[in-house]
Amino acid sequence: MPHQDHGRSSTESPSELEKGHLHPLTLDEQLHLVNSPAQMTEAEMQQRAREEQEEPALTPLTALFQRLEARRPKLLVEFVAEAIGTGCYVWAGIGATAAFFTTQAQRQSGLGDLFTIGWSYALGIIFGIMIAGPVSGGHLSPAFTLAFAAFKGFSWKKVPMYILAQLLGAFLASLIVYEQYRSSLNLLVEAVSMKGGDEALFNPLGPAGVLAFFPNPVSTLGVLFWNEFVATTFLSLVVFAVLDQSNQFVTIVFAPVFSAFGYAVCIWSFAPASISLNTARDLGGRMAAACLWGPKAFTINSSYTAIAALTNLIGTFLGAIIHALFIADSKRPIVNAHHHAAQKQH
Repeated sequence: MPHQDHGRSSTESPSELEKGHLHPLTLDEQLHLVNSPAQMTEAEMQQRAREEQEEPALTPLTALFQRLEARRPKLLVEFVAEAIGTGCYVWAGIGATAAFFTTQAQRQSGLGDLFTIGWSYALGIIFGIMIAGPVSGGHLSPAFTLAFAAFKGFSWKKVPMYILAQLLGAFLASLIVYEQYRSSLNLLVEAVSMKGGDEALFNPLGPAGVLAFFPNPVSTLGVLFWNEFVATTFLSLVVFAVLDQSNQFVTIVFAPVFSAFGYAVCIWSFAPASISLNTARDLGGRMAAACLWGPKAFTINSSYTAIAALTNLIGTFLGAIIHALFIADSKRPIVNAHHHAAQKQH
């Protein structure tokens, strides 16, 4: 029987090293063994844990903002976030509209069309919800704020504040776009004033039509109402579907994207017949146009002004009702456990 050396383990056998089954440790492996928890005392492990958890030192500026953060009123933060989110969406959409109209007037091609306008509104909605969503929920629309209060448990006490924030955000965004295109828009105002006066100014193809909605001259009031009503009902169905926690076809992460695509589809399909889709977008832009060019922004076609501002409220509620009655099912398992964009605000 071969002699066995009981003082040496089999892993230390020279024959194993010679066969290449074991290799000398590299420097990195040696350092890992030295620093591994097995080689450290309990005190050293606790010290390392403290060092890993220790936050970097605050600068005076970050310390100041943290103190202000602790003291800021929650309602004020939500108000500002909702105004900024709505402003982002309106700024993007009106900016693309201004680019299209001003370059068309200057006979420059390739700088805008209905497709780019739809995309700009869609991306503006995505960015607006991304910015405001974590704070205010990113409603961006009075109609959805009201619908979320009625169907999703949003606090009714906050509804007036949210609507005011949305109107303010849209109004300021419209003025910002005007300032960015001031020279080009003022040239257009001068040109149309000499040709057709107020009728040419407050027109879907006129300068005021960049900021506010005016009806297509060939569309009747019935067609304008029906167009707005059907489009906003469809958009409401899309939004409530993506917020449905039992909907296995979409997650909350994509809620802003699908909502924005629904909005863009309405613009691409029905904007030529005149469509507003959002009370804040309509009234905010109309107030800006009235400040710049006079109250006829509201009165030149008061019937359409009411249709553009109010019909989307009816369509949004109808979409929510249809979803609640015929699509939603509380017995379905929840597959998207999330706090939806219309999360309860108490």
